[in-house]
Order: sequence, then structure tokens, then C-alpha cells
Amino acid sequence: MKTDMLVEVEEIPLMTERLLPGNSTGERDAALELLIKSAASGDAAAFEQIMINSQQRVISLTWRILGNQEDARDATQEVFLRVYKYLNRYNPEQDFFGWLYRITVNVCRDIERKRRRNADQLSAAEG
Repeated sequence: MKTDMLVEVEEIPLMTERLLPGNSTGERDAALELLIKSAASGDAAAFEQIMINSQQRVISLTWRILGNQEDARDATQEVFLRVYKYLNRYNPEQDFFGWLYRITVNVCRDIERKRRRNADQLSAAEG
């Protein structure tokens, strides 16, 4: 019985293999769409795969915008929290990575605003 299950599991292609760079764009888009639908319906493993496949893009962008590793890590975490929270609002007609980019930029702007507010409060307290 256990070997039957192994054969079945081995025959199931992983969605993430379809997301590899060597695969056609259509396959990647279809695999990503399946992951997004699964994650939006509460599949934690699908959301984890979305995170794994997009985390490098997000961390690179947050680091470029914010300029330091600690803020970039905090921002990346916040980005994925927002993606999880608002994934049901994602429109499949949109480019997912464009949507993700917009969320990332907005999170970085929020962090920059918070920095300025803290700096202003600090200077007001000193002066």
C-alpha cells in the first residue's frame, strides 16, 4: 500500500517545477495562477510556494528602496502579510508580480513615513 502511494506521489508534477526559469511563460503563468487560487482559498502550502518563488524579488526591491538589511527584512515580512491578507482581492487579469511590486513599494513608503515621523519627534524632543 505504501509503494502504491509513492508511485502516485511521484507521478504528480510539482507546481513549483513549472515555475522554473527554463519552462515556457504559459506554463509558469498557469502554475502561478493555480498557486494563487489555492492560496486564496486557504492553502498554506500554496502560499508558501508563492513566497518562495517571489521572496528574492521582494527582498531585493525593499533593500534598494530602504537601504539597509533590517528594514528590508521587516518590509519583506510586511509585504507577505499584506499579500496573504489581500490575496482574495487580487484580480487574475492583472500581472501578479506587478501587483506584488505595488504592495512592496507601498510598504516601503509606509516605513519611510514612519522613519520621518520618528526623526521629527526625536528632533522636536531634543530642540
